Amino acid sequence: MSSPLDQASLNQLFVEARSHNDFHDKAVTPEQITALYDLMKMAPTSANCSPARFVFVTSDAGKQRLLPFLMPSNQPKTQAAPVCVIIAHDSKFYDLIPQLFPHDPGAREWFTGREEFAAQTAMRNGSLQGAYLCWRPALWVLMLGQCQGLMHRASIRNFSPTAGSKAISCAISAMAIWRLCLLARRALPLTRPVRLSNQSSGQPVLLACDTTQGACSVALRKNGEIISDLQVMTRGHAEALMPMIERLCEQAQIPMSQLQRLAVTHGPGTFTGVRVGLSAMRGLALALKVPLCAIGTLHAMAAAAAPSDQKLIVAVDARRDTYYTQVFDGQNQPLSAPQACSLAALESLLPDAAIRVAGTGASALCAIDGQRFSALDIAAYPHAANVLRLAEALSDETWASISPHHEPLYLRPPDASLPNPDKQLRRLNDG
Repeated sequence: MSSPLDQASLNQLFVEARSHNDFHDKAVTPEQITALYDLMKMAPTSANCSPARFVFVTSDAGKQRLLPFLMPSNQPKTQAAPVCVIIAHDSKFYDLIPQLFPHDPGAREWFTGREEFAAQTAMRNGSLQGAYLCWRPALWVLMLGQCQGLMHRASIRNFSPTAGSKAISCAISAMAIWRLCLLARRALPLTRPVRLSNQSSGQPVLLACDTTQGACSVALRKNGEIISDLQVMTRGHAEALMPMIERLCEQAQIPMSQLQRLAVTHGPGTFTGVRVGLSAMRGLALALKVPLCAIGTLHAMAAAAAPSDQKLIVAVDARRDTYYTQVFDGQNQPLSAPQACSLAALESLLPDAAIRVAGTGASALCAIDGQRFSALDIAAYPHAANVLRLAEALSDETWASISPHHEPLYLRPPDASLPNPDKQLRRLNDG
């Protein structure tokens, strides 16, 4: 540091800084948003871990969904503010440590398998980065108002497409920043890590998507950043997927022609959902002449869980006493292939020891033995951000040898059946 700040700067940051309840109707440009982000991300954190994640909520519908988590006295200014910011931290922040802290190749191992230590590190440094966000607008004489409230893990997932995000606290999480707006007015905007290494990560630009279960999600990485979007839905994936990809590329300022690798979940899942994602990404891979890898749906769901000393079973209720299941180790790596089985058969296949369970079938297993099975508080559907991480773990040699032809993974025949021509002939003859 060459010289201390002058008193006027110190006053602007600390002495004269106030929380505001009213906001002027004056826009802040996307360029200012980018400049704010680029300045904020350079502030220091432990080992440059940068666990904070930001969600900018700009639409009236999105702000309306924030209100139940706020004190009544803070609700009016949250509604009035052109943008609210949710600040959370990523429980798997250490996956980016190799890019953010390349000085120590073993730094990621400080946190893997040490869930409590990782959680404390994420909380402390995520809160610190929330404070940095408070300071940066003040440097440009932008006004902000802080709100009080709390969002638990299930609720933050409804806003944030980043897998593993947890809310910090409302003192920072529902922050109304004066006319801080993104390029598009959307209730579920994009989320990105707070800071990157000054050097490019050199990773290929990879786009991932999932449409196999109760959500449609897309994610890509550019220069170390994961940018993602998710919409919860039970139908409409075919109509939603390509517009979501286009918006994601536009937000990241990456033309589709610059995508270098693609990844998609190929099942098990709903018959229509599996076909939608796989066919769309096949077509994109063919048009762009880039490799496409297929990731198992249940593996992508398991990737959202924190490491543990217990095994994990992902069980998806496929109805008619059928469950799509797969067993994973404590690091969420597959121990078995996906299979379809009844609840009784599933329960008999599992070890007597305590085991974690996830997916829409978790409640059924816990009802059998609540001591043996413990349900995880993770989404009951995959997220493209985890699909992307699993695809990135593949070696360059694997990518070079990937077959362009991927088949959907169906574990049972479709419920629908073709008409019986003999019956149709009989009806015609009877007529």
